[in-house]
Amino acid sequence: MRVLQAPINIANQAWLNAQALRLRGHEAEVWQFGESKFGYPADRVFLETHEPRAVVRTLVEAIGREFDVVHFHFARSLVPAAAPLPWLWDLPLWKALGVRVVFSFHGSDIRIPSVAKQLDRWSAHHFTDIPCDENQIEDLLAIIRSYADGFTISNVANRPHLPDAVYLPLSIDLREIPESPWQPGCVPVVAHAPSARGTKGTEFVLAGLEALRKQGVEFEVDLIEGVSNREVLERYARADVVVEKLVNQGFGVSALEAMAVGRPVISRVVPFVYDEHPTLPIVSADPETFVDVLGKLLGDRAEMARRGAAGRPYVRENHDIERTGKRLEALYSRPPAPAEQIYPGWTVPLRDRRISQLQARVHELRTELSRWSKQAEEMPAALERAMEERRQLEHERDALRGANLLLERKLEEARHSPKYRLARLLRKAAVRTHRRP
Repeated sequence: MRVLQAPINIANQAWLNAQALRLRGHEAEVWQFGESKFGYPADRVFLETHEPRAVVRTLVEAIGREFDVVHFHFARSLVPAAAPLPWLWDLPLWKALGVRVVFSFHGSDIRIPSVAKQLDRWSAHHFTDIPCDENQIEDLLAIIRSYADGFTISNVANRPHLPDAVYLPLSIDLREIPESPWQPGCVPVVAHAPSARGTKGTEFVLAGLEALRKQGVEFEVDLIEGVSNREVLERYARADVVVEKLVNQGFGVSALEAMAVGRPVISRVVPFVYDEHPTLPIVSADPETFVDVLGKLLGDRAEMARRGAAGRPYVRENHDIERTGKRLEALYSRPPAPAEQIYPGWTVPLRDRRISQLQARVHELRTELSRWSKQAEEMPAALERAMEERRQLEHERDALRGANLLLERKLEEARHSPKYRLARLLRKAAVRTHRRP
């Protein structure tokens, strides 16, 4: 079986899928559109992804490779949002050629923020601005549903957003992650490696660590950011506890890596995730419980050792690529969806609908600009009225100053008149007379 994994290698899952298939004797390639932010590997990297001719050349090349399955990630296909073709415009072509089409969703490509906020009080959407176009997500899902033979989610917590998706657990290659025996020191080390602080609840993690330190608990903090994946694993090996995240639900690849190293992990895991993975050794915590949970764990070395020792066996049983290969074979062998489906929305292409939305926004901005322009036209007259009022006030102020000076002169003249001096002498004489015994 020949399989293409494309066009984004999210959390290295496309590459690990390919490795899993290769272990089982299949041919698999990973095509990446643009450079990977975290340096994840790929067989081919395409940099010209927004020029129509380059997109068509890439598509023609892919067709010529005669893949049996095209497995797309993050709600993207080989046709990105490049004029004059809208996103996913190649899906009918794959179906017409009899190629099986599979999509894997990884989180923000499927989660509707307004829905996520209602479902989860600790959703990251409550605390950070994650760029998202809800209408666009719904449009893309409508197209994918029309043509895909199957779609998966990598986190069981995303099932409410796509109930009929197949749960394909996150993958990890244990061959690339050596186990590191735990050697506790005098002062425990707590590690946290956020790929994006907002989606991991890093502000809550740091605040909780500070609160715990004020309670007198001794520990060191290793905040891991901006380093290679290899260094992340090395620093996990030097840690005693790894905190993955305190927002959203479930767990990510970083938690799997920490467990594979052999370290206890704290992350926010909700009950239905434990239902799917009953042997999951992660200790659950949220922003409200984190201080107590971490404090208890740091104070119980036996529990730390037990959780750490349970991590790698759990990963091997549930997430190692040997299991992933079998799951992908089962997924790809499912009956294909009917090929005659046509997405009705393409009578008004997705790109054109997006342009219509932008045009509506432009109209709103023009209306706002017109209102401000009208106010600007009225400003000179208003300014002239204000200046006239100021001149009148200054005139009244000058008149009051003149009257005040006149009164002061009259008072001074009165003080030097004979009548005024006589009155002063009489007052002084009266005072002396009053004081005599």
